[in-house]
Amino acid sequence: MTPLAALPSPSTAVWQLGPVPIRAYALCIIIGIVVACLVTERRLRQRGVAPGAVLDIAVWAVPTGIIGARIYHVITSPEKYFGADGQPLKAFAIWEGGLGIWGAVAGGALGAWIAARQLGIPFAVVATRWRRACRWPRPWAGSATGSTTSCTAAARPCRGGSRCT
Repeated sequence: MTPLAALPSPSTAVWQLGPVPIRAYALCIIIGIVVACLVTERRLRQRGVAPGAVLDIAVWAVPTGIIGARIYHVITSPEKYFGADGQPLKAFAIWEGGLGIWGAVAGGALGAWIAARQLGIPFAVVATRWRRACRWPRPWAGSATGSTTSCTAAARPCRGGSRCT
């Protein structure tokens, strides 16, 4: 089966801006955070939440999401840090790569829950709006697709309907 469309990986993963490396993956994460905040802000306002609340939530959700992503990576790859030739202090070297999406989801949700409680907003309202806004960058990160398959039971993109929320 030939795919109808594909999002290729960038040919360059790092661009140098003088002495500062700009990484494509980090840029996608930052763009995703900004877009998620903009979309969620608009949706929360439609629900009657005070303007700017999404930034108060993001102040908690983004750092706890990054911490959760790193913890997940370290837990699922312990040999790199705690194995025979492991270097435990490298667990803190986040700039060397290693983030796990499920840790980011759990950590970000924890941070959003803390912020929602402080703001007096029901967490269900925040989680529903944020979840939908955070979906779009996943194909660029490679976390929404797998390898090509000829299996007849392969997952297909959702084209609408009640199961596509």
